[in-house]
Amino acid sequence: PETSGRRELAAWLASPDHPLTARVFVNRAWGHLFARGLVATPDDFGHYGSRPTHPDLLDHLASRFIDDGWSIKSVVRSIVLSRTYRLASTTDAAAASRDPANLWLSRQARRRLDAESLRDAMLQVSGQLDRNPGEGSPVRHRDILVNLAGTSLHQPSPHRSIYLCYLRDSPPPELVAFDLPDFRTVTGRRDVSVRPDQALWLFNNPFVVEQSRHLARSLGSSTGHESITRLYRRILLRNPEPDELVRAAHLLSSTGKETGSLTEAWASLAQALLISNEFRYLD
Repeated sequence: PETSGRRELAAWLASPDHPLTARVFVNRAWGHLFARGLVATPDDFGHYGSRPTHPDLLDHLASRFIDDGWSIKSVVRSIVLSRTYRLASTTDAAAASRDPANLWLSRQARRRLDAESLRDAMLQVSGQLDRNPGEGSPVRHRDILVNLAGTSLHQPSPHRSIYLCYLRDSPPPELVAFDLPDFRTVTGRRDVSVRPDQALWLFNNPFVVEQSRHLARSLGSSTGHESITRLYRRILLRNPEPDELVRAAHLLSSTGKETGSLTEAWASLAQALLISNEFRYLD
C-alpha cells in the first residue's frame, strides 16, 4: 500500500511466469537476424497481430532464453550457429515456387544494410573507422551551440553510428535517407524502401565522397589490374570478373583524362563500388 507497485510489475514482467516478455524479445532477435520475425508483427502479439510461422520454435527459444538467465548473447549465439541461419540466399526455381515468400526459411533472406550499418561499413573499408567508444555527447554543449549561427550538433565523426548525436527532430544527416525510424515511438521492424533520393544521396553526399577519396589515396598512382583487384577485394571481398577489370580500367582512363587527376579517377571507381547493390545488400 505504501509503494507504487512498479518494482513488482517489473519483476513479474521479467519472470518465468510471464512468458510473453521472452517471446517478444526472441522474436525481435530473430527478426533482426532474418529480416522477418517468426511473428511478422513484432509490435503486436495480440489478437490482431500475425500468427507465428513456427510456434514451437518460438516457444523453445523463449524457454531457452529464460533458462540461460535472460542472456542475449546466448540466444543470439544459438540462432547464428543454426543451419537455417547459415543458408545462402540463392535458391533454385523449385524451392522458390514452394516457398515464394520464404515463410518456411528455405533460404536466407537477401536484405539491405540498415542506415547505421551502411555508414559503418563505408568507414571500415575506407580505413577511417575509429572502433573506440565515443566520449560523451555533443548535446552537453547545447547551450553554446544553439546560440552560434550556422553551427550544427551533427559534427563529422569517425566513430560507429551508435555514438552519433540523435535528436528527435534532427537525425544524423548521414543516416536519414535509409529509413531511419522515428525516435518518438518504439519500432520493432523498420521500413525498407527504395526511393530516388537514396541514389542521389549516394552520388552526392559529402560523407560518401570523402570515404571514396580516402580509398583512392590508399591506392597511390597505379592504374594496373592489380590495384583494381585490391580495391574490389577491399570493398566487395572478392576478385573482379574479367569484364569488370576491363570496365574499371576504362573508367580510370577516361575519368583521369577528364579531370586531370588519377586520384579523382580512383575515387570515382571506389564510389561506384560503395554505392553498388552488392555492397549495400547482405546475401
